Amino acid sequence: MKQRHFISRFTPSRTKPEDLEAIFVQRHSLLDDTVGRVRESALTKNKHHILFVGPRGCGKTHLTTLLNHRLENLPELNDKLRIAWLNEDETSTSFLDLLVRIYRALTKRYAEEFPSEPLDKLYGTDEAETIQRAGDLLLKQLGKRCLLVLIENLDEIFKALDDKGQKSLRAFIQDHSVFTIVATAQRLFDGVVKREAPFFGFFQTEHLETLSVEGAAQLLINIAELNNDAELASFLRSHKGKSRVRALHHLSGGNHRIYIILSEFITRDSVEQLVRPFEEMVDELTPYYQERLRWLAPLQRKIVEFLCACE
Repeated sequence: MKQRHFISRFTPSRTKPEDLEAIFVQRHSLLDDTVGRVRESALTKNKHHILFVGPRGCGKTHLTTLLNHRLENLPELNDKLRIAWLNEDETSTSFLDLLVRIYRALTKRYAEEFPSEPLDKLYGTDEAETIQRAGDLLLKQLGKRCLLVLIENLDEIFKALDDKGQKSLRAFIQDHSVFTIVATAQRLFDGVVKREAPFFGFFQTEHLETLSVEGAAQLLINIAELNNDAELASFLRSHKGKSRVRALHHLSGGNHRIYIILSEFITRDSVEQLVRPFEEMVDELTPYYQERLRWLAPLQRKIVEFLCACE
């Protein structure tokens, strides 16, 4: 049995960057543009802040991981840029908490430049003084370099920061022109769309489109080729194979994660028998769809539940 390359369904950062590059589809121009904007931020005084918006499973983390990988491999940025990629599973409850998270992310990546010991001396009895110390420490260790902060689920972070925390963050970024932010969110939210919000008009917003039929087919082909399955790749390129992908696309809605899951058990033979794979996929994605339903207002949820019950 052939050894398959590991492609994480939910945490693309755990997959080898080379493999993510190999299967990347549809967003090459967007990624190139983002790399260019961050590069400009690092090398000039022109700072860019970008927000990728798209539903769960649409490839936001895949895009972010490749951005991080490409920037790491630009020699001209070695002494100009530092990257703080925040753990998406951690919560920030205040501006101070967010500053500390950024510093810890830098410590994990650049231990000698951002030692952890000074963090233990930050906390005192006065919150304002502690925030000042945290900010000063971060800026001192950063020096003249640009700081890229990669933030996933920005909508959740802003919700936890509330208006006071958002205003403090915006003021800090404005006072110290060393930051560039690339963030993701599942949808637009008050913190960036309300005119009175501190970050209104702050981000260049990029809406991530779902996969087209051609993009979905290319994704499956790329994964097949990565796993040295020439027979499947050839079939997917055929007229019959493309018609099967169109059927998959009709049912999946162009969600990246669904195709990643499907790729794990699709073969030249099984791609013709779609029912069983979709039964398994739907079973695995049940928690995802339950969560999506919980986002809806009760009356909207009843309408969706009614439609689901109709053949």
